[in-house]
Amino acid sequence: MTAILDIELVRTFHAVARIGKFSAAAEQLHKSPAAVSVHIQRLEAVAGGRLLNRDNQAVSLTALGKRLLLSTTELLSTHDRVLADLQGTHLAGRITLGVPDEYAVHVIRDILPVFTAAWPNVVLELKSAPSYALREQVARGKLQTAVIAQPKGQRKADTQFLVSTKPVWVGP
Repeated sequence: MTAILDIELVRTFHAVARIGKFSAAAEQLHKSPAAVSVHIQRLEAVAGGRLLNRDNQAVSLTALGKRLLLSTTELLSTHDRVLADLQGTHLAGRITLGVPDEYAVHVIRDILPVFTAAWPNVVLELKSAPSYALREQVARGKLQTAVIAQPKGQRKADTQFLVSTKPVWVGP
């Protein structure tokens, strides 16, 4: 029987390889860490060997894992493009999004690849600045939208609440 390469397993593998941790990849994929682990095990069975070296801190790619990552990158892109064409989701254009400096790395590393895969014809331009500067740029029309941090109770009428966080002080 011919082996079948399940696209969901490949997508899970790419997330783990990109992020470097099962738990963080699981969070991004909205799956449990156990489900991510099962996906990797199933993909390793199809690949015929170990794809990742695991330790308590992070994962790294084996030689087979590196080969699979290189050979499936275009596959994922093509898959998403074909699916978008079939479903008629031809969103196209440019969005300028402002993000606070402290979130820019997370957006670029974790969110941008997923966004690009889902909407390949949309150009997402990121502007990074402190929240007060982003708020002013949206008000002046220089940004279409922005994610900003602001103290509780200072929400403006034209904003949409996303999430509440509790800041903590961290020291050596």
